[in-house]
Formats: sequence, structure tokens, C-alpha cells
Amino acid sequence: MLGGCATAALWTDIVDGVYIHYSDGRAICIYKGGEFYSLAEALGGGIIMHADVEKIATLQNGYETTSIPAEKIIQDYIAVYNVPTGERAEILINYGQYGAGLWAVMINCGLYTEALWQETVGVVTFFYSNGNRILIYDNGGFYTLPEAYEKGILPDYSLGDIANIQNAWKWAG
Repeated sequence: MLGGCATAALWTDIVDGVYIHYSDGRAICIYKGGEFYSLAEALGGGIIMHADVEKIATLQNGYETTSIPAEKIIQDYIAVYNVPTGERAEILINYGQYGAGLWAVMINCGLYTEALWQETVGVVTFFYSNGNRILIYDNGGFYTLPEAYEKGILPDYSLGDIANIQNAWKWAG
């Protein structure tokens, strides 16, 4: 049973691979038989199904939430960046869905030249331990974080969500 439904102001919950974004301290709770459950608890307890989580996410996020189209993203990446035949490309980190067809990912294919580096987007700094950078995939096109931010493609809250995942490590110095 859920102890409370409130949490941080801007945050993202991931339930069964589905990203649900919140803009205030309230969380979505499931009520059944006099008890309140988090979405994860309700799903794990068989009170709701995966399709219910997707419907809830669609209503909360304001766009249809889908599973990551990993193969399409990789195919588009190979085409856009002219990855040489035989070179392997893979999604290293999925930072989440931030709009219809809008995904934040880190893709590895060995085409980088830098190791430890950082970039600041808005007021948020992202630290990298290798040359792979975070890309924003938007319906077939790719943008760097600064490009996506400057073009207004990413919602403001997404920078904090993405940084929390990316900056879980940070080099000393």
C-alpha cells in the first residue's frame, strides 16, 4: 500500500518502461477497496494492466506514450550520420520520451574523438565520460541537446530529468 502520493515538483516516473511526467508534487495513485497504490504497485498487484499505464501516461503527458522505437532510431541514425557498413550502432541509454515521436537517447557506434567533457544547456550542465553525446530524436531527425533546447523541441523539465540520469556519475576535478 502506498505511504503517500506527493514527491518532488518536476519529476518523471517510469512504470513498466512507460515514462510519466509530473509538473507538481502530486503523483497518480490507484484507489481500490479503501487502499491507495502507486502505479507500479497497482501494476505489480494485477490491479491494472500495462495498457492502463499507457493510457494514464497519455492523459498525464498530453501525448501518446509508446515503447521506444529502438530499431527505427538506429536505422535513422545510421542513415543520418553515414555510419560505415559493418560498424555497429546501439542505444546505450534511453533518457525517455518527451513528446510524440520525441526521444532522448545516447547512441554508441565508436565515431567519437573526446573522452571526458561537459556541456551546459540553459542552466543545466551535463557531464560525459566518453565521446558519446545525448541526442534528441524527433520523428526521424536528430538534434544535440543545445540544438533541441534552442529550437524549443524539448520541454523545460526534460533537461533536469535527462541530467539526473546522465550525471549519476561525475569525474572529480
